[in-house]
Amino acid sequence: MANFIGLISNCLARGNQTIEVGGETITRTFSFSVDGFEITLLPHPEIAELQNTSSVSGKNLVTSRLLIRDVEPANLPGILECIPLVCELLSFALTSRIGFCGYDCAVVNPAQVRYSTLGSIQSFRPPFSWMNGNSIKVFLETCYDNYKALRTPRLLNIATDLLNHAELPMAIEVHLTVLSVVLENLKHTFALHDGYPFIEGGFREKHIVAAPLGRPISFRRLLTEMLGVHGMTPALGPIKDLRNEIIHTGFSALSFQQKWAKQEEITTIIREYILRLVGYHGAFFPYDTNGPRIIP
Repeated sequence: MANFIGLISNCLARGNQTIEVGGETITRTFSFSVDGFEITLLPHPEIAELQNTSSVSGKNLVTSRLLIRDVEPANLPGILECIPLVCELLSFALTSRIGFCGYDCAVVNPAQVRYSTLGSIQSFRPPFSWMNGNSIKVFLETCYDNYKALRTPRLLNIATDLLNHAELPMAIEVHLTVLSVVLENLKHTFALHDGYPFIEGGFREKHIVAAPLGRPISFRRLLTEMLGVHGMTPALGPIKDLRNEIIHTGFSALSFQQKWAKQEEITTIIREYILRLVGYHGAFFPYDTNGPRIIP
């Protein structure tokens, strides 16, 4: 048996534990248990001591290691399935495109592997503070199993990556367009998962299997149903109107402040929906600046 050390990029998460690994003292660590593995996140020293994110934002850096002790060769397939999912959940939790860069483990062949990764460190208004390892631990342990089960049928990895793309520097209309695509993605997979047939380019009533098809079910109705399953009832009319305006004209006549308020609102709706979907209960930060919100 040997230690498995996974390398991950663009992750600022840190905790408050100090441990010894191979004679090295590592601070600001935290541990979590998922998929039968006890994993400890070890931030690199410069991340452990980071005071603010300005010096690292926008960079693609190997920031952390994931330690799993006492690994046997038979454990490797499960670990290599688990760690990318952990990185996806961390990407959502921290609004940063976190990647699995490779690993070192003396009892497997090859003993050292490296991967290329995309993305950069982002840290603007994440759902969980990168300095609070306890809240990230709760999120990972609470939501990992549900995320794993729903990842493929609901394309949650794609939704998360698109959500993080919406944080890249670009015109606000492009931000809003990407968020509209995320809503379309979530709506589409919800409808398929809920049994609505997709016929001739649109979703139809569940009992319809052939002509006459009737009118396709509207975007707004399916989104209302999707959110309502999890007790969410936001006003969707203005969001739909803004989406249509931007998609069909390429810009919006709203002021920048109004468009920014819509970006905050839509991002918060998507964030809360995904959290509820994967079974999270507790505090998180919405995208606006109104302080933490509780999912009971």
